[in-house]
Amino acid sequence: MKNRTKETIELMAESEQNFAKLYLKYSQIFPNKKFWENLAKDETSHAQWLKALTQSRDVKEIDITIAPPAFIKVMNLSLEKQIGSEAEISLKQALVKAKHLENTFLENNYFAIFKGLGSTFRQTIEKLITETEKHRDKIAKELERYAETEQK
Repeated sequence: MKNRTKETIELMAESEQNFAKLYLKYSQIFPNKKFWENLAKDETSHAQWLKALTQSRDVKEIDITIAPPAFIKVMNLSLEKQIGSEAEISLKQALVKAKHLENTFLENNYFAIFKGLGSTFRQTIEKLITETEKHRDKIAKELERYAETEQK
């Protein structure tokens, strides 16, 4: 049987990679290319952090406080659907969607599903929470800038 913690971390890394793919897609569509590329770069780093955790010696000792794989799988399917969608999307819709997705992870305590964390593990998860909050805030600011230019 596969370690549930390792499986969950791998799914979380997949989510981060899916965010990166979605943001790269948006960088090809919208004029604020650098904004999206920077978000994608960060998401790729987050995925690498998570992949490194799967090699952690404590991964077998860490318990999952809930059974998150179903939630994470649903999020991954949602991201994959967005990535593969050929439907037209406006910049405003993309920003709103990105903000919602980033916020969903925070509101659902996506990163707080582990207990008994070692210090390296805990630090990585705390960095991910901080980075996700920064992304949400960056996206919110970009959405405000968009709204201001739209009103002019």
